Amino acid sequence: MAFLTLDDPTTLGEADWVRLCFADPPDSGLPYAASILRDFDQNHCYDRFWEPARAPGMCSRYLLAGYQFTFVGCNEGFTLNVLQGHFRHHYADMALVLQYQQAALLRLMERLTPPGNGRLSDPEFRQRLRDAQDEWLDFLGHGWFPTLSNQVQGQELFEKWRDQLRLPALYREVSEKARDMTAMLNAAEGHEATQEAHRATEAGLQLNKIAAIGLVASLITSVMGVNLIVPDNPPLMLASGWSFFIVGLVTLGAWLTGRMIAGSKPTGSSRFLRTFAINCLAIAALTLLIGSVLILKAPPEEKPDCLDAVRAACCPS
Repeated sequence: MAFLTLDDPTTLGEADWVRLCFADPPDSGLPYAASILRDFDQNHCYDRFWEPARAPGMCSRYLLAGYQFTFVGCNEGFTLNVLQGHFRHHYADMALVLQYQQAALLRLMERLTPPGNGRLSDPEFRQRLRDAQDEWLDFLGHGWFPTLSNQVQGQELFEKWRDQLRLPALYREVSEKARDMTAMLNAAEGHEATQEAHRATEAGLQLNKIAAIGLVASLITSVMGVNLIVPDNPPLMLASGWSFFIVGLVTLGAWLTGRMIAGSKPTGSSRFLRTFAINCLAIAALTLLIGSVLILKAPPEEKPDCLDAVRAACCPS
């Protein structure tokens, strides 16, 4: 920052104004091409109190280049006693705030940019993004504001200086990046929640399969008795064989019923019914096999009394 007073600021030429604005070394010509400096007065000069040809007191000019803030005025009492105090306190504090905002936004830009080897599945990488988002929210609440002066000149200089530092554009870029990172984190966490729900559903289906097997087994034991032991007694062996055979036919019918009902139910219900039907088919095949073996192993002379044997095995009382 520079505070310059002259007996007659109008003696400065165009090249002098440009070099004072951009902190370039002194020389006789323009430091840049004339096409670049076509809008110099509009973009880099604040001339609210600059019209020395009309009024002698209108000789205060502010030059802004983002990294450089220059005041040029007349060498008089008001400039030295009042404007110099504004420069040292009001505008120096403004410069600190703007430099802080620029540094904070650049830091946030770096923190919100994922490294090349970062993965959303990495907990440390995710925690880093969350910390950067917390820092961004803290900056929004305490470090970013449109103005910090109740004076018109202070407000206009603050806005012009912000534009020179390109802070609005940088703010929008950081804001969009923070929003994208939030969307990515939410999507990753939502995907994990979906996978967890899918695993819970699969576990429930497995339990349903076990329950279906237990249901069919309970039907068998309720029909045949849980204490049924196949002895070497031929009549009882034949009766047990027919009992197994009948239970196999019953479970086979349950399989056919389950298959038919599953075709007319929604996806969630039909999956359970299909599982139940498959289990019934497996148990039907097993019981039919056991019943067939027992019937075939029974002596031929005992087979005509099979109905009495089945009745004795199923209803011992």
